[in-house]
Amino acid sequence: MILGALLFVYLSTTFAASTRTHLESWDWAVMAMTIYSAWSAYWFRKKWPKHLLKATKVVSPARRWSTIQLVSFSCAESIVVWGVFANMGLGAPSWLSYSLYAIGILLLVVFAPVRKPEAA
Repeated sequence: MILGALLFVYLSTTFAASTRTHLESWDWAVMAMTIYSAWSAYWFRKKWPKHLLKATKVVSPARRWSTIQLVSFSCAESIVVWGVFANMGLGAPSWLSYSLYAIGILLLVVFAPVRKPEAA
């Protein structure tokens, strides 16, 4: 996942150069979607298992853990993809794209799996 994110960053910075220095309305929309992606990953990791634990007693802890990991990685990777879209699609300022890359890769590192729970 991290290598994929770094590949996205490399391709985006190699093939698209942004010359704009100011933010436009689409840039704010990309930042809002980035915040939504990060919030979704946090909510799914922290709140969802406790909130729906009673409804998911059939699901094993190992399966629940793998679902949480998959969704968290997807949300973190989507932040990097939003940075690629901002850079290549919108021509956003490079500081915005680079900060989205850094946030996405940082979340990929933070969401790294610790250990898989034992199957019940």
